[in-house]
Amino acid sequence: MEFDFSDSINITKEALAIGKVCPEQVAQFIADSGHTLDPSDRTLSPRTREIVHISNKIRKSFLAKGDAPKTTPDFYRAGKMLGRGAFGKVSLGMHRLSRKLVALKSINKEFMSDDKQKSKIMHEVGILLRLRHCSVVKLYETFETKRHMLLTMELCAGGDLLNYVRKRKKLDEDVARVIFKQIIEGLGYIHRKRVLHRDIKLDNILLDGKGNVKIADFGVSKLVKPGDIMHEQSGTPAYIAPEILKEEGYMGFKADIWSAGVVFYAMLCGTVPFKASNMKELHKMIIKGKYNLKEEISEDAQNLLRAMLETDPKKRISVQKILAHKWLQLPEGEEECEIFNAEERQIVQREFIYNNPKQINRSEKINQDEEPWDCFTELNLDSVDEQLRNESEKSVILAPFNSSISDFDEEEYKGMDASLIIHRLFDDAAPLQEKKATVRFAARCRDQDR
Repeated sequence: MEFDFSDSINITKEALAIGKVCPEQVAQFIADSGHTLDPSDRTLSPRTREIVHISNKIRKSFLAKGDAPKTTPDFYRAGKMLGRGAFGKVSLGMHRLSRKLVALKSINKEFMSDDKQKSKIMHEVGILLRLRHCSVVKLYETFETKRHMLLTMELCAGGDLLNYVRKRKKLDEDVARVIFKQIIEGLGYIHRKRVLHRDIKLDNILLDGKGNVKIADFGVSKLVKPGDIMHEQSGTPAYIAPEILKEEGYMGFKADIWSAGVVFYAMLCGTVPFKASNMKELHKMIIKGKYNLKEEISEDAQNLLRAMLETDPKKRISVQKILAHKWLQLPEGEEECEIFNAEERQIVQREFIYNNPKQINRSEKINQDEEPWDCFTELNLDSVDEQLRNESEKSVILAPFNSSISDFDEEEYKGMDASLIIHRLFDDAAPLQEKKATVRFAARCRDQDR
């Protein structure tokens, strides 16, 4: 992209030194300078020196090897921690060259010595690298430090759909329409790539800072071939499709649609359609497809819900027919509604942006609707500091059980109180979600980003 500098700010060293131009113009200036700028030049601003340093490093690699350099920690600036688990932590990050904000997920290598855990992580990385869609969370790249493997992920500053619904009790249909359409578009793309998600639920639907949907958590996903029949149970029990519980084998893609139907129901009603005091009763309700629809839900929405929560997978509606359904069509003359209110937008900006456009020596031409690119306090990516340990409980209302491959033994739990069953299931959720590997979030972190 070329810039017409005659109609824009005159880029001088003085302007660069006080950071009064946007990063695109800084990059263009560096390119036009023939890489003659020195990153140790103290007359340049810290931001410009960072860009020059990385730009020179990339240029030297292409000149020497004809290829891009290997990503190292100095390509990123790590900010505050968003969450922590026994495996590592998730931090806010910024790419020093592009100035893009990201989520840096660091995994302690000590926990990757086990082949099973390493295989699970590599499986999820492999699937994420295959997917590039606006409604699927992006994995940009991976790199390593001495102690950690790092995943550079798309930042989803709007939090997850579970908290979004919980705050509002339930969603108005015009808001639900905007969100659900993106979920189905993302799910359709994932299926076209022959990937089964197998754990579609409110917790795994994230929102970016502008309210766009990002389907996340591919830890139990599976890459399949046409005609593959599966028998293992996986996912969250309240969202699992009946054909999985029948243990007669299933194709998979229609099971994801059932789970999306449960998400749709929860968005409109504020609770999942299938709830029971024990697992056996829950399974019975799901297999029978027994649930209640509230009268305030529109007729078109009820029609779509019934089509998605059809117990026979052969009769269950397809992704293409969902997208063509009357309820998902925006009424003529009506514009899509805002996902976040003014207060939520301010929270996202305050907690994740690290930028005040009114601050002295900042560009007057900043577009406040875009993600800013200013500097923030840098932390050590290889830190193992334990000073912040955030903890919270999962929702027992909208997501009553953890995700896992089901090895539920009815005899073991026979006669046990329902609350004890739930706690035991939380403890016994291995192998897909081990207690020591769970990332827990403080209330503020949980509400803004996972």
